[in-house]
Amino acid sequence: MEKSITFRISIKEYSKFLLEAFFYQKYFLFCYLIVLIVQIPSIMENPSFSFIITTIIMAFIPTLFLFILYYFLIILYSRYVYNRDPVLKSEITIKFNEYDLEEITKYSSYKLKYRDIYKIKILKTILLIYISPARVFIIPKSQDYDIKEIYPELKKLMEKTKSSSPCE
Repeated sequence: MEKSITFRISIKEYSKFLLEAFFYQKYFLFCYLIVLIVQIPSIMENPSFSFIITTIIMAFIPTLFLFILYYFLIILYSRYVYNRDPVLKSEITIKFNEYDLEEITKYSSYKLKYRDIYKIKILKTILLIYISPARVFIIPKSQDYDIKEIYPELKKLMEKTKSSSPCE
């Protein structure tokens, strides 16, 4: 089984990846709870229902503002990185066979055994193959191939190689 796919990563796909990697809704909830906890002493001084509701709403506004700011900073950062990284803008080929996976660009080549893959994640329009928590292959959706078919094949190969031999 030898399969090869070639693609280019768009700025939109790269931004989507960074948002997925760094923009968690649970951060919003955590920040909101911190802002509310800071407000507890003032709520204790004036425990009226209207004051509590006003405090909850007023805590929500700066938290929402910071969350929106964080979102746009990630978008700006992704554009900054994408425009300065020639590898991201180049044509990328990924070759799959039953033993390993290889990423080939104009600038480099990277070969890796399936058992060395950290994790695989699929989103609506991109497939993410994590080599480590900080390094990832991004495979965008295309008309030439279906990432929803590649995902289970890779999962199966990962499980097969991880169970077969832990050391080489």
